[in-house]
Formats: sequence, C-alpha cells, structure tokens
Amino acid sequence: MKAPAALRARLFLNTLVILLLGMGLAGLLIWRAVEALYLDNQRENLLAQASLTAAALQGQPLAGAAQPYSQTTNLQPGIHTRLLAEQGAVVLSLPLPPGEGLTLPAEDPAVISPQELLARPEVAQAAQGRAAAAIRAVSGRRVLYAAAPVLAADGSLGSLVYLAMPLPASGLPASLALELAGAALAAGLLALAAGTLLARRITAPVETISRAAEAVSAGDLRQSVPAGSGIRELDALGRSFNTMTASLRQSEQAKNAFVADVTHELRTPLTVIQGTIETLQDGALEDVAGRGPLLDSMQRETERLS
Repeated sequence: MKAPAALRARLFLNTLVILLLGMGLAGLLIWRAVEALYLDNQRENLLAQASLTAAALQGQPLAGAAQPYSQTTNLQPGIHTRLLAEQGAVVLSLPLPPGEGLTLPAEDPAVISPQELLARPEVAQAAQGRAAAAIRAVSGRRVLYAAAPVLAADGSLGSLVYLAMPLPASGLPASLALELAGAALAAGLLALAAGTLLARRITAPVETISRAAEAVSAGDLRQSVPAGSGIRELDALGRSFNTMTASLRQSEQAKNAFVADVTHELRTPLTVIQGTIETLQDGALEDVAGRGPLLDSMQRETERLS
C-alpha cells in the first residue's frame, strides 16, 4: 500500500503546483488589470478635479503668482476631493516668473525651476489649453499629476491649476490590496481542496486495483474491481483487470479438470499393473502358462500409460 500512498502524494503535489502556478499567473494578470483600472480611475478623477477647479477660477483675478488654492469642498458630487486633502491645488500664473524656483507640495522640499516645470508633458499640454495628467516618480514614490488651463475674463490663458496625488507604494490602496490578498488566499485554499479531492478520486481506484492484485498474487482469483469511477483510463484498467481474473479463473478450472481427468486415466492402468505385479509375486510367476496373459496385460497398460 506504500506505492498508492506515494502516488497520491506525488499526484497531489503535482496538481497543487499546477493549480498554484496557474492561479499565480492569473492573480498577477488580475493585479495588473486592477492596478491599471485603479490608475485610470484616479487619473480621470484628478483630471476632473483639475478641470472643475480651473472652471471655478475662470474670470477671477489671482492675488499673486504661485499662490496655493486650498480646496476643502466638493465642486461636484462624485469627484473625490478627499484624495487631495494632503496636497490641495496649486495655481500657477502664466507666464511663470523667470529664474524663480517653485516648491510644489507633493515635491517639498525640492525646488523646481520654471523651465523644468513647463517641460513636463502635462503642464505643456495644459499651457496649450488641454487638461492632461501624468505619473512620475518623486523621491522613490509615484505621484499622479493633473494640470488644467484657467481662462481669464477675456478668454485668454491666464493660469494653470496643478494637482498632485501620491499613489500607493504597492500600486493599489491598502484596503484593495488586502481584498485581493484575501481572494488569493481563498483561491489557494480552494486549490488545496481541489488538489486533495482530485488526487483522492484518481488514486482511490488505483488503490483498489493494487489491493486486488495483491490478493490475486496470493492465490485468490475471485477478486474483481469496480469500473465506474468516471475516469476513462482507470475504468479501462479496471475492466482489463476483471477480464484477467476471469481468464485466470477459467484457466484454473481447466487445470483442475485436466488434473482430475489425468488422475482418472492414470489410476486405471496403474491399478491393473499393480494387481498384476501382486499376482505374479504371489506365485503366478512360476506358472508358465498363466503368466503369459498377465505379462501381456501389464504390457498393454504400460503402453496405454505411454
């Protein structure tokens, strides 16, 4: 019974490894898809927030260049301004003062030159009148930026709204990452259960056939195994085993019948030969006239045996 147990263990491990590899690959793809969806959602939210902030500032004079515009309430339901609570919004008047360094809340304490700021793709697009967003690494952490143009009272481009939102280090918020990790753990447990059930379903018929084979090797030819496991190969093996044991039983019966027939056929001439020898030993050997037929009879029986 050690072989079936070892087979079950190997089958279980192989099945589990395959399931875990497949689930790991699927989990990685799902993680990337969810992360991409999350980033797209955050990008759209931040772009909408920048556009709404810019719309709220259109036609309003600025108190001074590079003054922060603190946003504390939603401009429109569904826009998640709570995500911007730590950074707020920065309003940049155009043109930017040459030579003066700017400090953005998301990049504090780094000082950014106007040329470097205007070279950023999202700022350059906003300066052309189109709201844009971009993701870049700041101090080893990814930050999502959104820029939107603010039109002056005469319709000209007067300033830019620039928003920044740090992204989670893992790519997803902790709550969402925990949910995915919980789903992965549940899937792993399901894979473990599936591997156990599959290994048991496959090895149970093998163990039955193994026990029956051991009984047949010990001389019990009455063994038969079920052939309805639902696994085609194992059912075929069970039917072949049953056919083999049926053939062995027929061979055993034929052998027993042959031995009985041979025993019967041998017993008659041997009895005649034995009786003739005893007769000769009892004195018939001296009877010249009578021993001839006895010896002839013994010869016929000997030839029959041959």
